[in-house]
Amino acid sequence: KMQTQLRREQRKLDRDILGIQQKTKQCENEVKKYAKTGNMEAAKILAKEIGAARKSVNRLYQAKAQMNSIIMELDNQVAVAKMASALSQSTQVMQAMSKLVKLPELQKTMRDMSKEMMKLGLVNEMVDDSIDSALEQPEEMEEMAQTEIDRILFDVTNGAMGQ
Repeated sequence: KMQTQLRREQRKLDRDILGIQQKTKQCENEVKKYAKTGNMEAAKILAKEIGAARKSVNRLYQAKAQMNSIIMELDNQVAVAKMASALSQSTQVMQAMSKLVKLPELQKTMRDMSKEMMKLGLVNEMVDDSIDSALEQPEEMEEMAQTEIDRILFDVTNGAMGQ
């Protein structure tokens, strides 16, 4: 609300500045006219008015700059207030999450899961090793069986067959 009023005042200052500048131009034209006609007394008086008008315009520009500074400061304060509100809400959310998620329980659950996963990994390794060894054993068993068959044939045939 204050910002709106300040902006309204700035626009009013702009109109005032424009009005003074227009009157200054009129005075300058009159000074030129008086100077041509030789009326130096009137020209000096108007020249003083032009000087005063320029000072007034400078003061109005300074006032406008100060109002602009105030508007920016108000914008900054509004932003800070919004940020404080957002941080407050964020803190409330964090507290609610903290109440919902109990950190020690979560850590214990994660440790238990890690242990179970390690056990599962070991079991998987053992199963893989067993399967690998089972797949390799038929070849060894065939060799052992063939050796035994050859030995039996050698014994039965008195050396004619086998080995």
